[in-house]
Amino acid sequence: MSSHDNHNVIAFGAPHDGADDPAFEARLLRAMQVEVPHDLVESILLRQTTEARHAPRVRAASPVWRIAAVFALAVGGLGLFLSSSAPVQALADLAVEHTLTHEPHATSRTARVAPSQVRALFARSGMILDTVPDAVYYANLCELGRDMSVHLVSQQPAGPVTIYYVPGRVESARMDFQQSGFEGRSVPLASGSLVMLAATDGAFDQLESEWLGVLEAARR
Repeated sequence: MSSHDNHNVIAFGAPHDGADDPAFEARLLRAMQVEVPHDLVESILLRQTTEARHAPRVRAASPVWRIAAVFALAVGGLGLFLSSSAPVQALADLAVEHTLTHEPHATSRTARVAPSQVRALFARSGMILDTVPDAVYYANLCELGRDMSVHLVSQQPAGPVTIYYVPGRVESARMDFQQSGFEGRSVPLASGSLVMLAATDGAFDQLESEWLGVLEAARR
């Protein structure tokens, strides 16, 4: 080691290390005199226990949410199954109910409906008519249960006749019925069904023949 290096060596115990430094010793003494809380250990243990308890709860909540989700899907699926498997109400019942409750004043119309308007309604049901029977005094698109229908009223000498053409729903058999003060007839077609209601069935044969001819011609 050179003489120059000897001059740069800091000797052990020199004031640079804090030895014999009154200010440094005073700071060290104050630091050693800081009082440690008597419950420090208990506080640390309590915090560790609390964190350990909370962690499993978060993990345990996951299966509960999974069970709830499965239950919700099961309930939704059951509702869909019940709605799809619910019995279909008879077309005669639907026609009588609609006539009595939804449009009770349709049979009292005195103005004839233009044939073009009737053809337009049938076009919306998928049937393009070349001609329309006379004496139509009411025409509208109406829901019968799950099905859409063309609802007509034909004024006849014996009184008004309510007619429903229900596309896409073909009844199993042609039948006459009596219900809620109405005479009725249900006629299955290749493209749907025809239902007629009136106080008397005197005009049913004529109207059935007219409308079957018009609807069958539209399918050709």
